[in-house]
Amino acid sequence: MPGNWTAQRCADRRARFLAYLMERAPRHWAAMIRHGARSMAPAEWRDGPPAEQAERMARVQVERVADSPAYAVDEPAVRALRSASVDLRLPMAAELLPATRGLLMFQVPIGVDPTDGCTPLTAATWGPSLPTHYAGVWLTWWFDAEAAAAREVREGRLTEAEARTGLAHVGPWLPAGHLSLPFVPVLETRLWPRRAADRVDPEALMIRTIAGSWLALTRGLLVATPAATELTSPQAAGSAGIVGLHMVRAGGRDPILLASGIRAAADGAAAAAQHRYGPVRDFTDRPYPPESDDGVA
Repeated sequence: MPGNWTAQRCADRRARFLAYLMERAPRHWAAMIRHGARSMAPAEWRDGPPAEQAERMARVQVERVADSPAYAVDEPAVRALRSASVDLRLPMAAELLPATRGLLMFQVPIGVDPTDGCTPLTAATWGPSLPTHYAGVWLTWWFDAEAAAAREVREGRLTEAEARTGLAHVGPWLPAGHLSLPFVPVLETRLWPRRAADRVDPEALMIRTIAGSWLALTRGLLVATPAATELTSPQAAGSAGIVGLHMVRAGGRDPILLASGIRAAADGAAAAAQHRYGPVRDFTDRPYPPESDDGVA
């Protein structure tokens, strides 16, 4: 698998993703919304016609993928990030983001789709929150289309020929979920766990893995190298998939030390922002007991 995580392959996947978002996603997503997938769009947009909701969603994603940095994170880095996510407590702030908008591509899954408990999640996009939300970052996570098609074949819902046909009309990833993460002073329980359940919740672990990626990139714990420097063909250096793409590799590094460094960076960010802390808000609608050891009044 490590040999498959090349700059050219990642650039091709990004280019395919962008083509899907621009050419097919609006029509595809409108059909999904008409068939009941109302949660695909933010609640503020759901009164509009499905075609309008899908068009707005696709436009947001194109901004994140076409004109913003992309980071292709290798397997050793993902494993360290997932290890760090168990104990991560991070007050979200704009300065912790490597860019206002962007795309994260992961060589191995950062989690599984909570709707089915098995389809791997291997990408994330982000951008500014909607004006009607708390100031923060609007995060979307994506499942691997090929893995989803393979599951449909295994379970007898599609033939291999039908799966191949379907994959030819979608991008490498399809939307699995989205949410807004507020900046401090608001603290969010998926990034600021207060109970044992928060620390092991699969969705929260996935979100903290993504947030840990942002933190590790901005703090220099993970180094982003322009993908063009790894290409063997100079003609490909100007392609749409390569421009703005960075390879993030941690091969050869001690994953335990890397995970410890990420946790330490989160602790440092938490200490630096402590004077700005406001209420801890549980956006999962789950009750939790008050705690006195999290530094929040």
